[in-house]
Amino acid sequence: MFVNFFRNCVVAFYQLKGGFTRATVRGLSIRIAVDHWRVLKRARTYAIKEPDTLDWLDQFEPGSCYFDIGANIGQYSLYPAKKYGKSVQIFAFEPQSNNYYSLEVLAKFKK
Repeated sequence: MFVNFFRNCVVAFYQLKGGFTRATVRGLSIRIAVDHWRVLKRARTYAIKEPDTLDWLDQFEPGSCYFDIGANIGQYSLYPAKKYGKSVQIFAFEPQSNNYYSLEVLAKFKK
């Protein structure tokens, strides 16, 4: 019970400072919306959790089109968006409502 209280306090702190954290992934600073403790955990493991996925994303070329099906909070859509900008098209889909909300927030404020 104390652990959940502590986690909620940490998330509330992030909300007070704007609701975002930053993760550095292969030299790129990526902004992530924090609405739950699990998002902070994902931000901390972003660069090491799926290195094969990041390797694959590093192979994109201008004009590439990427479909992220089951995007979760969109972290593997944010990386190529940050790296390649408008030279690639990214379509992210997420059916779970909490994750979809985070995905929407990130899509609006990707920087």
